[in-house]
Order: sequence, then structure tokens, then C-alpha cells
Amino acid sequence: MDIVTNLSSNSKTTRLPYIDNIKGFGMILVVLGHVINAYSTEESYNSNLFMDFVSIFYMKMFFFFSGFVYLFKESKCSQFIIESFKALIWPCLIIWGGNMLGIMLIRIMHGNSPWFTLPKSEYIDFYWFCKCLFLSRIVLFLSCKLSSQKKNSILRVLFLNALLVVILYLPIGFEIPWGFKTIHLYYVLGYVAKSYNVFEQKKIYIIPISVLLLLIMCIIRYGINPCPLVYKMTSVFLPIPIIALIHYIFKYILNNGMFLLTGIGKKSLMIYLLHLCILSFFYHILDYYVDRSCLYSVASWMIIFTGLLITSYLSAKYLLENRTLHKIIFLK
Repeated sequence: MDIVTNLSSNSKTTRLPYIDNIKGFGMILVVLGHVINAYSTEESYNSNLFMDFVSIFYMKMFFFFSGFVYLFKESKCSQFIIESFKALIWPCLIIWGGNMLGIMLIRIMHGNSPWFTLPKSEYIDFYWFCKCLFLSRIVLFLSCKLSSQKKNSILRVLFLNALLVVILYLPIGFEIPWGFKTIHLYYVLGYVAKSYNVFEQKKIYIIPISVLLLLIMCIIRYGINPCPLVYKMTSVFLPIPIIALIHYIFKYILNNGMFLLTGIGKKSLMIYLLHLCILSFFYHILDYYVDRSCLYSVASWMIIFTGLLITSYLSAKYLLENRTLHKIIFLK
């Protein structure tokens, strides 16, 4: 069971195959993006227009469709928090801890101190995803619980969460998980879009409006060199038309014969955790044998990406199908 898709409140939900396909597509972009980030200079990565465009939307897309399949069900807050912790935080701690022990062992074997500074912490600190998703689930659950018995409950949920995001953007002096402010809004938008059946009711307008908005924001972002505030606003809002187009394409055009994407999407959480563990482990091992700069090429990216995706998928499949390991990872 893929926790990101199926863990909604404390009940199992019916899988939507096209959502699995979307998550599979997104996971391919995530793995590719992390490989390019790890094996390129900071200057070349920042000037890569493909990665700039893709990195704008793929994580927001994951949160949007995680909220899209969320179904609120009344339960005790403590029970919901414990289940969410077991599904999201505990697997991260287990896999991350095992990865760190492996890297420390390699360092000891080569006569180095086991303690080290993580390179490129912006991509090694992969558990931000689990922390933000964990917190988003709890906040949405609480706001649904507060609004469930009131008129216009979905609008109340949207208002409460939008208000929270606005407050968090103020200089209030305490730290929250990196990326939560924007990413949580997309989680809530996914929930609201599904609740109001937005994609179905407005289907006839989705393609032209989304294409128009996408073109306008791309021209603003890449064509006219906007001021920092406008540039930041395109980072926040550009994913909206992209997500609408992706939903339409995968539901109505690419809804059959996508078994590879479906398989990746069903295991998206485990593949996410495992591919970064494998990538960071490999990143450290290379220090002892080769000059990492020799891998700064498109051909090397494709080879590493293919091997990493296959290894992560097979590892996730084994961990999820092995009953003993499944119990350890998910405390079930």
C-alpha cells in the first residue's frame, strides 16, 4: 500500500489508477532532478531551464494529488496523529538511519572519522517531504474536524488553511519545516478541488484557460526578466495550470497501458525515500574512487538516473512485499 495515496484519515480508500500514473510520472521527474542536482555544478544547475521549470511544479503536484485523494473521517486526534506518524515519519527515520549507519561504516573502513557534514543538504535533507506531508495531514484533519458540522464546511476549511499560510509568511519568529507554507496550500487546494469536483464541472474550460495561463506566466518568468517578487509569484502559481493539464491528460488521454507509471506511483513514498538514500550513499562512495566531476554530463545523468530508478523500484517492491520488513518499517 502506498501511504501517500491511501492513508486518508484512518480508512482505506479505493485507488484511482490515473492518480498512480500521475505520481509515477512525478516520481520519475523527482529522481531525474535529484541526479542532475547531485552531479552538476551549482552554476550549471541554476542555469538549467529544464530543471527550473520542472522543479517549480513536481513536489507541489505530489501534495496537490495527495490532498486530492484525502477523505476526512471522524476519529480521535491522537489516533490520527499516531497513524500518520507510523505511516510517514517512522519509515523515514528507519530508512534514513540505516543509510547514515552505512555511510559511517564506509568512512570507518577507509580510516576516516565516522562523523561527516552532509553535502548539498538541500537535496540530502529529503525528509522535509515526510515532515511537511505529516504536518499538512494533521492541519487539514484538524480544520476539517472544526468545520465538519458547519455550513459551507469546505470553504471554511479553505479559509482556515489559507489564513494559516498567510500568517506563516509573516516574520513570526519560529521555524517550520522548509517549504511547508506553499506546499501545504497545494495540499488543501487538492482536497477542495476534489470536494467540489472542479475538474469535472469545468472540464470544457480547463485546456484553453490552463494553456493560456501557462503561456502568460512562462513569458513573464523566462521572457521579460521580472522583478524578484513577480518571479517568486510565478514559482507559487505556475504549477496550477500545469497540474490542471496533467490531470486532464492522464485521466482522459493516457488512462490506459501505463502499467510502468502505475507501479512506480503505487510505491511512490518508498521509492522517494530509497532513491535519496541510495543516491547519498553512492555520492559518498565516489569520493574514495573517482573524480565526481567526470559525471557532470547528460550521458552520465541518464545512466545514473536509469540505474537509480530501477534499483529504488525493486528495493521498494521487496520491502513492501516482505511481511517482516513491512512490519518494521510501518509498525504494523
